[in-house]
Amino acid sequence: MTNPENHKYLESHEWIDEKGGIVAVGVSDQAQSELSVELPEIGRKMFAGDAVAVVESMKAANDIYAPVTGEIMGVNTALAYEPSKINSDA
Repeated sequence: MTNPENHKYLESHEWIDEKGGIVAVGVSDQAQSELSVELPEIGRKMFAGDAVAVVESMKAANDIYAPVTGEIMGVNTALAYEPSKINSDA
């Protein structure tokens, strides 16, 4: 996947894509290669800037920050097993 222009990016590689009031969050191609993902809990309320998930590579663990204030309504549990899908099916 490339980095689509309709996504809004943070300097820390997170992106958002808003459609009909639902916001999908992912990470840039650069950040998503060889990652494992620790997903947030459904129902968790967060504020923009809160650490809500963790991505890990062999070299480091990095927090994923909420780009917007809201509530976690769902997570893609398949990402725990196939983190490379973070950009094709956030």
